[in-house]
Amino acid sequence: MNSAIYTYLRHLREQKGWSLRKAAEEVGVSVSYISLIEKGVHPSTEKPPKISPEILEKFAFAYGVPKEELLMYAGYISDQLAFDMENPGATRYMTIEESKSYYELNRKTNTNNDLEDMIENADFLTFRGRLIDTITKRKIIDMIEILTND
Repeated sequence: MNSAIYTYLRHLREQKGWSLRKAAEEVGVSVSYISLIEKGVHPSTEKPPKISPEILEKFAFAYGVPKEELLMYAGYISDQLAFDMENPGATRYMTIEESKSYYELNRKTNTNNDLEDMIENADFLTFRGRLIDTITKRKIIDMIEILTND
């Protein structure tokens, strides 16, 4: 678990001006649990306490922040978006494992994934069975620039 989550949760509570007791009431956990989390060290094990994604979701709701933000701070997900294969057209945050796999794959393949380069350098680029000529390729790149505000 990333240690940044403990100080961040304390920061969010203090930003709201809440006591430990008020935060515990709002989150739905004990005062001692909030205190343990904010200290970042379990007194009997001297190790960082684990916070489940479900508990982080409760903190997010109480503190008014996106749950993905807390999940990123805790190290459950990365800040990279992935396509959600179960919901076509949707995106979701990658898990840390997916993010590591993604970067490892890119490092291993050592390919240039720049869309402009791919479009310009493709010898036989087609769309719906029709060959795309150089002028049309340039128009496509121009449209992508407009769509991505570059």
